[in-house]
Amino acid sequence: MKFRLTVALIFCGIALVFLGGKGLFFRMKPAQFLYAQDCNWDELKNGQRVRADIDFVFEPFCETTEDGHSTNCLYLFPDLREREDGSVYIANFMGVQVMAKDYSTYDSIVNCSASVWDKGEGHLGDGGVVKFDGYLRKMDDEELGFLKKTLTKYWGYDESQLDDLIVPYIMVKNNTPLANIAMFCGGFVLLAGGAVMAIFSFKKR
Repeated sequence: MKFRLTVALIFCGIALVFLGGKGLFFRMKPAQFLYAQDCNWDELKNGQRVRADIDFVFEPFCETTEDGHSTNCLYLFPDLREREDGSVYIANFMGVQVMAKDYSTYDSIVNCSASVWDKGEGHLGDGGVVKFDGYLRKMDDEELGFLKKTLTKYWGYDESQLDDLIVPYIMVKNNTPLANIAMFCGGFVLLAGGAVMAIFSFKKR
């Protein structure tokens, strides 16, 4: 029993130290602002840190559930650009992961975005703005399939256009620095506790 507890403490400690350290490492990297004029979404990379003031987003194209309850959704995040004549267009799409606790915040932005884009009513930001700071991860095949289906079935794009439209990444929010520090320190404490238990266990033998 003690052996199992020792191993559990060590492995949990290693996991927390890794996750907390990873989060702190990402926080140290410079972030690419996604709506910067010089930001080309086609040049973005997996694992890259990104920032955005999200005031324009559309309904989810993919949902994850657990025990019948929704845990997170992938909302459709467009790259809104302006032409020389002042008109705007969507150059690319990617996804942004939204946890269940934040659905109402993003749904408010979705409603505002739909009014602005479809009806020309209101202004971006009327539904709220999310200060996003996170990193990019590659979409898996299932997520990419859902996105392609959404763009062809509900947005009217032709399949031949999708390769130029889709940037196959999901924006994943970083933990706060305090949360990362807490994870790192908590993991270190568990790791140290497991190591001490292991030492005493071997001494007794």
